[in-house]
Amino acid sequence: PTDPENAADALFATNNYKAGELVGAYARAALQGKKPVVATLDLFPGHPVGAQRHNGFLKGFGLPSFDAKSNELARPDAVVCMADTHGDRAKGQTAMENCLQKNPSINVVYTINEPAAAGAYNALKAAGKEKDVLIVSVDGGCEGVANVGKGVIAATSQQYPLRMAAMGVAAGVEYAKTGRKVSGYTDTGVELIAAKPVPGVPSKDVDFGLANCWGKR
Repeated sequence: PTDPENAADALFATNNYKAGELVGAYARAALQGKKPVVATLDLFPGHPVGAQRHNGFLKGFGLPSFDAKSNELARPDAVVCMADTHGDRAKGQTAMENCLQKNPSINVVYTINEPAAAGAYNALKAAGKEKDVLIVSVDGGCEGVANVGKGVIAATSQQYPLRMAAMGVAAGVEYAKTGRKVSGYTDTGVELIAAKPVPGVPSKDVDFGLANCWGKR
């Protein structure tokens, strides 16, 4: 959203808190009762999207969290490492390396986006731990969904920026033609993409994700 929110008449966007909740619920179910030792590879302090995804993940996982309006990051006891990545692959790798030094027993990694997830996987693979750690993420870009299929990422929440853009353009055309102006927030949807479904957490498969992904293929 814009800051202040009333700077725009309307917002077409994903519910980032819900996107985090979906991958959090998936990670909890996939852990199958094991004690969680969690690392979160976040965006940077104070950014609402980063905070919403982070706190949504914690809520979905069943850990103490802030609500969707908070720009602070909750840190429950199960989260042993938090690091900023700016959504960058190289910084994600460095962050994961640092987290492993702090606690080599990490078994769940949440990342702000799929490039950061790919970086985290590189660090885990170099440490020989890629099969011992579950990575979840958010975005649903084509490279990220492909990485779900390859086992790099266990699950990701797919967003639909092309839908956001199309709805925004349609709203502008409608206003130009009729003078009717849209207002408020429209949720443009999010779907959990997972190669291996888990009980109790609805998800779509990789083929669905690839058919609806965005960005470089």
